[in-house]
Amino acid sequence: MPFEAWITSRNAAYRGGHLIEDEADLWTTKMLPEFVRSREWLIRQKLLALTPRTVQGNAHRNFERTVP
Repeated sequence: MPFEAWITSRNAAYRGGHLIEDEADLWTTKMLPEFVRSREWLIRQKLLALTPRTVQGNAHRNFERTVP
């Protein structure tokens, strides 16, 4: 199944639960690199939220969102 067909067949709850940005502009093959960067950022944010504050210190600087 092509990526675009697959991603558009998923509902918002599925996308949210799997940390997939709810921006249809990212759901094309052409935008796949940006889709991956966006999802990596969401995953990092989720992991940081689960990490005790005492450990996070420098982690926030290393996981800042970068926009090309």
